[in-house]
Amino acid sequence: MGIGTAITAVVAVAATLLALASGTPVPAAALVPSCAGSPYPSVVGVPLLDGGRGGIELRTGYNRQVLTRSSLGVGVRAPGDHFGAAVQGPLDVDGDDCLDFLVGAPGVGGAGVVYVFSGSPAGVGNAYAVRLPHPRPGDQFGYSLTVGYSAGPVVVAGAPGRDVGGAADAGVIAWFRPGATGPGEVTVLSQATAKVAGAPELGDRFGEVLSTPFPQREKALDVVVGVPREDVGAITDAGIVEQVTLVGDGGGPSSSVYRQRNGGPLGVPERGDRFGSAIAIGDDLDANTLAVGAPGEDVGTASNAGAVDLLTDEWGDPDDVHYVHRQAVTQHSERVPGRVEAGDGFGTSLEATFYCPADMDGSGSSSADFAVGAPGRTSAISPTPAR
Repeated sequence: MGIGTAITAVVAVAATLLALASGTPVPAAALVPSCAGSPYPSVVGVPLLDGGRGGIELRTGYNRQVLTRSSLGVGVRAPGDHFGAAVQGPLDVDGDDCLDFLVGAPGVGGAGVVYVFSGSPAGVGNAYAVRLPHPRPGDQFGYSLTVGYSAGPVVVAGAPGRDVGGAADAGVIAWFRPGATGPGEVTVLSQATAKVAGAPELGDRFGEVLSTPFPQREKALDVVVGVPREDVGAITDAGIVEQVTLVGDGGGPSSSVYRQRNGGPLGVPERGDRFGSAIAIGDDLDANTLAVGAPGEDVGTASNAGAVDLLTDEWGDPDDVHYVHRQAVTQHSERVPGRVEAGDGFGTSLEATFYCPADMDGSGSSSADFAVGAPGRTSAISPTPAR
């Protein structure tokens, strides 16, 4: 492939999540300590566990523990909390060399909450909740989460259900610096914020999809926001992606917009493409590669077959990130297994795998690799590239 990036389709995600739901919650005190010298577990959200009350699963090797709001001591779980809808971790937000993790629960209290859990040698230590300023029912704060670094960690959370002006579900994002006992100031941005492109519209759900480039700028923080329900002109749900600079030398936010265009890899925007439904950013040492899912893209005569647009950082300068469209990938692309079929939804979910031991693109380089979800796929896919 032209830029040394390979894609592997992932189609068995639902079965995995159902298996997680069978786990038994355990007390937080039972957590294996994950400080310096201890193995760091992976953190997986299970928001539909137990009637939508939700939970998270921590795995270390073959050990697995399911934790809930109740077992973690941050409230009594209730149907519709969706605790675990978004997770980030392990990471160290307070500099004590112990595992910290963040959990989004967009249904808690009706408006949603982001929880910050700090690790300690005895297990989970301090925990606190972060709420959107002036919360309102249906905000869905914590629906998405990402963490960037600019003079320390910065948490960005989406509230795609927040009304902006008279536009219902237009959506916002909020960012804060996590501290040991609480957050710093929570700053809210939307498409109504000065220098942020676009305008709040009914059902845009700005903030539904989030990611942060790596490495971050030294004096600024970028977040990439997928807005798959954004209308492009009169084209409904064509979708866009915005790169928003939250803080910078200018002291305020700014943004750049990426969309499908005439002459680009995916061609012009079309109704229901949902460009920006998933985003992932891989680091290939030289520059970032931004992968954008468009699961509603028609491929030939196959409607909603889906595609992924690959964009690369034009200059490779962490202090001036600017993406350019390079290549479209479908299940018809070289070295991608399977074949194009209507309704596959290729690009519904994305994950950067980084430095894959299997070197999926066969280049022998450290180029970023990506895993792609195609939840509409009904036929088996060989693990060996078909072409």
